[in-house]
Amino acid sequence: TGALEGQQVVRNLTKRLIPLSEQELIDCSNSNRGCLYGEMSKAMSDIPVIGGIESEDDYDFIQNYNVRCMFNKSKVVMTDSGSIELPKNDLTLLKKVVAKFGPVSIGMIMNWPYENYRSGIFNDPNCQGTNLNHASLIVGYGTDPEVGDYWILKEALTERYGEGGFSRIKHGICGIGLVSVIPKFDK
Repeated sequence: TGALEGQQVVRNLTKRLIPLSEQELIDCSNSNRGCLYGEMSKAMSDIPVIGGIESEDDYDFIQNYNVRCMFNKSKVVMTDSGSIELPKNDLTLLKKVVAKFGPVSIGMIMNWPYENYRSGIFNDPNCQGTNLNHASLIVGYGTDPEVGDYWILKEALTERYGEGGFSRIKHGICGIGLVSVIPKFDK
């Protein structure tokens, strides 16, 4: 939902930032099977099929994956018209999209060291491969004189994770760039 929330601001779709319901996507996205096997592009493509997405306040996150869909059309905050998957490993384009359109949903590898990340720029050369097991949100990027280029990620784990719910991770590791998805809008 983070990429959609970012579009509220970038496209001025709502008067204020309204957190969107992750639980609705878990319950109502028929293309996915809850959180365990979900794909970002399928979830974004299911939003217009469902009829839109509600706020987190109206459709609260309960950390349960076997709940029936309780969607209420009268409480829709916004909708999209599907998703666009960016070309694999085009990190230059990925940077441009983040700069122009805001947050980008990504798939990545979450290994034990990243799961236990606290601060600094994560730089584990062993975090390699194509077996993506975690979804995150690129919200920015930067360059460090010692480490080089890095991404700024917003995690949905907790605000106690990393740097207030955010992490910084070196370019070229943990499969970042293999799957990058943004919502599509007709207007």
